[in-house]
Amino acid sequence: MNMTRAAELPTSEPNVTGMIASRNGNSITIRSGRPQGQRGAPADGTAPAEGGAPPEGGAPAEGTAPAAGNAGVTVEVIVDAETKIYKDTTQIDQAAQQNGQEIQQTVEQVDSLDALDTTKGAMLQVWGESSTDGVWTADVIVYSEVTGRPNGQQTTP
Repeated sequence: MNMTRAAELPTSEPNVTGMIASRNGNSITIRSGRPQGQRGAPADGTAPAEGGAPPEGGAPAEGTAPAAGNAGVTVEVIVDAETKIYKDTTQIDQAAQQNGQEIQQTVEQVDSLDALDTTKGAMLQVWGESSTDGVWTADVIVYSEVTGRPNGQQTTP
């Protein structure tokens, strides 16, 4: 799907992307990346570089966490008072998608995690900073409900 990112969001790729595994207050655990040691993925669980090969030396690119993939590793993300939280409100036009037309992503800013249903499967994209212990502090979060597609694909931002 060809999608133009909403203007409210950072232009860089998200640091963490994955499904919500659990939430405890302002801490969210995201299931992200491939299982450690899976063929084609570095042993540290990070996503392979473009083209399927692991990054040189198996190390992740600086400032990135595991990308969404199969089952995989979990990443803790902390939301604080400075975090901007958005809900993806993009309406997917099936005809436009099938014709390869560009779809404009739309988002709506929400006040807190409490405005989102984090109890069921949802996809998060996170831009932020990682501490030395691998916990991410979110600057920006995009929450997307995952919907089934007739051909088995899922719609995410």
